Amino acid sequence: NVLVELTATRRAGMHRYTYPPTDAANIILDLAHRDKVTDSGLRITGPTTIVGWRRSQAWAKDQLVFFAAEFSQPFTEFGIAVDDKLRQGQKEADGKNLKAYFRFNASSGAPVLLKVGISATSIDGALLNLAAEIKGWDFDAVRLAASQAWETELRKIEVSGGSETQLKNFYTALYHTMTAPNLFMDVDGQYRGRDFKNHQASGFENYTVFSLWDTFRAAHPLYTIIDQKR
Repeated sequence: NVLVELTATRRAGMHRYTYPPTDAANIILDLAHRDKVTDSGLRITGPTTIVGWRRSQAWAKDQLVFFAAEFSQPFTEFGIAVDDKLRQGQKEADGKNLKAYFRFNASSGAPVLLKVGISATSIDGALLNLAAEIKGWDFDAVRLAASQAWETELRKIEVSGGSETQLKNFYTALYHTMTAPNLFMDVDGQYRGRDFKNHQASGFENYTVFSLWDTFRAAHPLYTIIDQKR
């Protein structure tokens, strides 16, 4: 019975959790989830803030993501688990299997919000991205901006006629052509290159994950029509 809402900017995400009234509303951070973790770190830097990083391998052999997160209210309790063993009171850890929990008083019924900035270059980059792109706590404003950004892209092609199902299929397919490549650069122009070193961009945006696997058949010809500048 927890309502979870998620939205995003170009380099940050925002969460809104609405709990049934309780003084023990929990959020779990699981750095071991998803692909094979080769190393990770987590540090609680204040009563509402966390920073960390995660290095993993799967399709990408060496994938590194830094993050900085801030809650809308102080947590009343927290704990970090290393290799699934809870280390109560510890504020910092590193390893291949890290998890943490954060508990909040949600007795009033007000939602708990969380905003997270990510970066491929550093924790400082993640902090910078978060500060630049989500300044306050207006979840609906961030969601509206995201919706408007997608609307700008999707209205590059206007379709009429057909059934509602056919229209949904068309615009879902168009959306799928726009999920890659991914922006891979901090707001200050710093980015992690293919040499695994940080570089400074000047006059361009750096992207990653732009596969040519079958996309040359239809996606790339489409881009020459609807996304000529990029």
